Amino acid sequence: MCAFIFIFASLVGCAPDDTLDVSNIDANVNIHRFDLAFFALDTTDFSQQLEMLKQKGTYDVFFDNQQAESFWRSQRHLDFMNALASDAAKTYPDNKQLQSDIQELWRHYRFLFPQAPKTLNVYTYISGLDFDFPVIYVDSIATLFIALDLFLGQDHPAYAKQADYLNSRHTPNYLLIDIAKTMIDPWLKRRSNDLALINDMIYYGKQIYVVNLLLPSKSAYDVLRYNEENKAFCKDNERMIWRFMIEQDLLFDQRADLKRRFTEEAPFSKFYMEFDNETPGRIGRWLGWRIVSSYMTKYPDKELIELMQMSDHRQLFSQSRYKP
Repeated sequence: MCAFIFIFASLVGCAPDDTLDVSNIDANVNIHRFDLAFFALDTTDFSQQLEMLKQKGTYDVFFDNQQAESFWRSQRHLDFMNALASDAAKTYPDNKQLQSDIQELWRHYRFLFPQAPKTLNVYTYISGLDFDFPVIYVDSIATLFIALDLFLGQDHPAYAKQADYLNSRHTPNYLLIDIAKTMIDPWLKRRSNDLALINDMIYYGKQIYVVNLLLPSKSAYDVLRYNEENKAFCKDNERMIWRFMIEQDLLFDQRADLKRRFTEEAPFSKFYMEFDNETPGRIGRWLGWRIVSSYMTKYPDKELIELMQMSDHRQLFSQSRYKP
């Protein structure tokens, strides 16, 4: 996807605890429910109804690739797709909440990225459980695609084959977070040739920090999908976690298994200690957020874009002087 043009003279530095006054920020959001429009087509007169839908022009982004009618007919007739569409319609019966939530997110986004267009176009659709792309943001045309079948609730039977710890990402409450993470992804830089654990930790820490700015009603623990027990463990054991990382000399270790243990998706983090089952997964991301927060507290005038573009995460860590 295309990257934004670098024009950031007016960006401000701010901390997640700040309340951004976005009341005067113009932000329009147009939501187009392709999922409702498409699965409402009458199967007995499908060819004509599909052509009428195309002629409306509203959903050209779905038809520009010139997929054969047989493809669309198959999608419309699949019981699996129809069931997902039906459940999406029940979970999101109208656009009121989506409109309100995404518009507020877009206001915050335009506050932090004032060169972004005034209007965001949003298209919802049924992906057929394309878990790799729940949300797609095309920054060059300020267009967002949301696969609503991936946000039906963590207990939905469609997700039964996935591990329970993964299904917490499929809730309506996580939808806005997923959108925010996707929208800032082009801006988050890191050194791809730096395999040290600290590089990954800081990368995800920056992600959490910026999402908190875009969604002030969400916490770092919401972004991490941590429950109250996970939150309590992190807060109660921050010094122990940090001491373990230092004593085991893990921060600059480049072994791939460390990422699996501490920053990648997992039911719990692997200290190889008796309390492992009590720990939340991806605890390295949480620790990265604590380091980034320490850095931004120390440098309150640091502009957000500078933080996001800062690829030397070892330097960021050193300058943060983080110590629980």
